[in-house]
Amino acid sequence: MRMVIDGAEFARRGNRASGSVMVADLSRVAEYLANSAGMLDCVVQGACSDEGGRHLELHLTIGGELQLCCQRCLEAMRFPLRLDKRLWLVTPGAEWPEEMVEDEGFDVIEASGEMVVGSLIEDEILLALPISPRHEICGIPRKKESKQDASPFAVLRKLKID
Repeated sequence: MRMVIDGAEFARRGNRASGSVMVADLSRVAEYLANSAGMLDCVVQGACSDEGGRHLELHLTIGGELQLCCQRCLEAMRFPLRLDKRLWLVTPGAEWPEEMVEDEGFDVIEASGEMVVGSLIEDEILLALPISPRHEICGIPRKKESKQDASPFAVLRKLKID
């Protein structure tokens, strides 16, 4: 989503934006992917959780599938992505209220007059990726023993003088 919003105003008005993002457009995520095929569906919903407009939030929903590289077998693996994040917005330079920092249901970010929605989406995807993605059961093909690999002394056996 190539969109720039005024975070506080977007939340205060309860605006909503939705669209699809091509996985290939996520440049910072690309290095973790086996391939960049596919689309992700994204929704950003603004909200004001009190009448005074002090608790502004963005609700970010991302869904789709990524193809990660398994760190065991180095093959592509499906990674279903379902994110439902609530972001509390605070004014730049303001002290973050303690209840915001301690609430596990929210992440706190600074509101800005020019918030790039695509960057928010990419940030949340990066945070959701596993550190070392692996298949539950890897299909690593075992190396078949060849006649040459049967014994390291096979070559010496041929040199044996009768």
